[in-house]
Amino acid sequence: MFANVFIDGGHDHDVLSVPREAVIFSGDVARVIKQVEDNRFRPVEVITGIQTEGKIEIINGIEEGDLIVVSGQFLIDSESNLQASFRRFRAE
Repeated sequence: MFANVFIDGGHDHDVLSVPREAVIFSGDVARVIKQVEDNRFRPVEVITGIQTEGKIEIINGIEEGDLIVVSGQFLIDSESNLQASFRRFRAE
């Protein structure tokens, strides 16, 4: 038995997407690191959509033209965890 299958992927439209490694997931929150000034960066919460191989759709949080960190966020995330640990030790 055979069948012809058609999958409707929705309407064709342009979407904003970023490399998968640009998004830092923490619990239910997704963030990217956005450049806000020369040599100044800030984590920005984003709402993600469809994920394809290597890319994630960004529904809200950044706009086309924004500069974001696309590689090495694990270092930023690890450093922030390390700094938080040091602060806890100093408080005890």
